[in-house]
Amino acid sequence: MAQPRHPGEILEQDFIQPAGMSHYDVAKRMYTAEGVVDKLVAGSIGVTWNLSKRLASVFGTDQTFWLQAQRDWDAANS
Repeated sequence: MAQPRHPGEILEQDFIQPAGMSHYDVAKRMYTAEGVVDKLVAGSIGVTWNLSKRLASVFGTDQTFWLQAQRDWDAANS
């Protein structure tokens, strides 16, 4: 089975880049600091319940999509 991608990698490759958005644009829409988006994309932080709610709202996904991606990453890297 393939190694799951970090939720930040999913965010960058599947959502931010195709939308032509910057981290600043995403942060502004999420009502959070740009550094939070930078750290998530870099893999230095994970998706929390709060972040999953904000990501779901901005990108029209389900909150559980982001939480499950984080769970899968954590399980593969623990």
